[in-house]
Amino acid sequence: MGVSGAGNFEDDSALDQLGHFVQGIVDEIESAIENESLEPDEDAGAWLPCQVEILTLLAKNFGATLPPAATIEHWRDEYICVWEEYIDELEPDDDYRADRRSTLDRTFAEAIAATR
Repeated sequence: MGVSGAGNFEDDSALDQLGHFVQGIVDEIESAIENESLEPDEDAGAWLPCQVEILTLLAKNFGATLPPAATIEHWRDEYICVWEEYIDELEPDDDYRADRRSTLDRTFAEAIAATR
Protein backbone atom coordinates (compact mmCIF):
# COMPACT_ATOMS: atom_id res chain seq x y z
CA MET A 1 0.00 0.00 0.00
CA GLY A 2 2.92 2.35 0.54
CA VAL A 3 1.57 3.98 3.69
CA SER A 4 3.91 4.41 6.65
CA GLY A 5 1.71 6.52 8.91
CA ALA A 6 -1.35 8.73 9.22
CA GLY A 7 0.40 11.94 8.18
CA ASN A 8 -0.33 13.63 4.88
CA PHE A 9 3.18 12.89 3.59
CA GLU A 10 3.46 9.36 4.96
CA ASP A 11 2.21 7.80 1.75
CA ASP A 12 4.11 6.85 -1.39
CA SER A 13 1.68 8.70 -3.69
CA ALA A 14 1.90 11.86 -1.62
CA LEU A 15 5.69 11.67 -1.59
CA ASP A 16 5.72 11.16 -5.35
CA GLN A 17 3.56 14.27 -5.73
CA LEU A 18 5.91 16.20 -3.44
CA GLY A 19 8.85 15.08 -5.56
CA HIS A 20 7.14 16.28 -8.74
CA PHE A 21 6.33 19.61 -7.09
CA VAL A 22 9.95 20.06 -5.98
CA GLN A 23 11.22 19.12 -9.43
CA GLY A 24 8.98 21.76 -11.01
CA ILE A 25 10.50 24.43 -8.77
CA VAL A 26 14.02 23.18 -9.50
CA ASP A 27 13.31 23.27 -13.23
CA GLU A 28 12.07 26.88 -13.00
CA ILE A 29 15.20 27.92 -11.11
CA GLU A 30 17.48 26.13 -13.58
CA SER A 31 15.70 27.80 -16.50
CA ALA A 32 16.09 31.25 -14.96
CA ILE A 33 19.79 30.65 -14.34
CA GLU A 34 20.34 29.32 -17.87
CA ASN A 35 18.49 32.28 -19.39
CA GLU A 36 20.37 34.76 -17.18
CA SER A 37 17.20 36.63 -16.27
CA LEU A 38 18.17 37.29 -12.68
CA GLU A 39 18.35 41.08 -12.43
CA PRO A 40 16.82 42.28 -9.14
CA ASP A 41 14.06 44.24 -10.88
CA GLU A 42 13.03 41.35 -13.17
CA ASP A 43 10.48 38.68 -12.29
CA ALA A 44 12.97 35.83 -11.91
CA GLY A 45 15.24 38.05 -9.86
CA ALA A 46 12.38 38.54 -7.43
CA TRP A 47 10.97 35.02 -7.28
CA LEU A 48 14.11 32.88 -7.43
CA PRO A 49 15.09 33.43 -3.77
CA CYS A 50 11.45 32.81 -2.82
CA GLN A 51 11.54 29.49 -4.65
CA VAL A 52 14.78 28.56 -2.88
CA GLU A 53 13.15 29.34 0.47
CA ILE A 54 10.08 27.26 -0.46
CA LEU A 55 12.36 24.32 -1.30
CA THR A 56 14.03 24.69 2.08
CA LEU A 57 10.69 24.69 3.88
CA LEU A 58 9.56 21.63 1.96
CA ALA A 59 12.75 19.80 2.94
CA LYS A 60 12.58 20.82 6.59
CA ASN A 61 8.85 20.32 7.10
CA PHE A 62 8.00 17.44 4.78
CA GLY A 63 11.24 15.65 4.04
CA ALA A 64 11.47 16.73 0.41
CA THR A 65 14.73 15.85 -1.29
CA LEU A 66 16.61 18.88 -2.53
CA PRO A 67 19.22 19.00 -5.27
CA PRO A 68 22.80 18.48 -4.08
CA ALA A 69 24.46 21.29 -2.13
CA ALA A 70 26.76 21.94 -5.10
CA THR A 71 23.73 22.73 -7.27
CA ILE A 72 22.34 25.22 -4.77
CA GLU A 73 25.80 26.74 -4.35
CA HIS A 74 25.88 27.22 -8.13
CA TRP A 75 22.46 28.92 -8.02
CA ARG A 76 23.70 31.16 -5.19
CA ASP A 77 26.88 32.11 -7.00
CA GLU A 78 25.07 32.93 -10.23
CA TYR A 79 22.29 34.84 -8.50
CA ILE A 80 24.55 36.87 -6.18
CA CYS A 81 26.91 37.75 -9.04
CA VAL A 82 24.03 39.25 -11.04
CA TRP A 83 22.53 40.87 -7.95
CA GLU A 84 25.82 42.56 -7.06
CA GLU A 85 26.26 43.72 -10.66
CA TYR A 86 22.81 45.31 -10.94
CA ILE A 87 21.57 46.33 -7.48
CA ASP A 88 23.32 49.71 -7.41
CA GLU A 89 21.63 50.70 -10.67
CA LEU A 90 18.35 50.61 -8.72
CA GLU A 91 19.78 53.13 -6.24
CA PRO A 92 18.69 51.41 -3.02
CA ASP A 93 19.54 53.02 0.29
CA ASP A 94 22.45 51.48 2.17
CA ASP A 95 20.29 49.84 4.83
CA TYR A 96 18.07 48.11 2.27
CA ARG A 97 21.08 46.93 0.29
CA ALA A 98 22.76 45.44 3.38
CA ASP A 99 19.54 43.91 4.72
CA ARG A 100 18.61 42.41 1.37
CA ARG A 101 22.06 40.92 0.86
CA SER A 102 21.90 39.42 4.34
CA THR A 103 18.51 37.90 3.55
CA LEU A 104 19.81 36.43 0.29
CA ASP A 105 22.87 34.97 2.00
CA ARG A 106 20.70 33.42 4.72
CA THR A 107 18.22 32.03 2.19
CA PHE A 108 20.86 30.17 0.22
CA ALA A 109 22.78 29.06 3.35
CA GLU A 110 19.63 27.53 4.84
CA ALA A 111 18.88 25.70 1.59
CA ILE A 112 22.41 24.32 1.46
CA ALA A 113 22.17 23.23 5.09
CA ALA A 114 18.85 21.46 4.36
CA THR A 115 20.63 19.20 1.85
CA ARG A 116 22.75 17.64 4.58
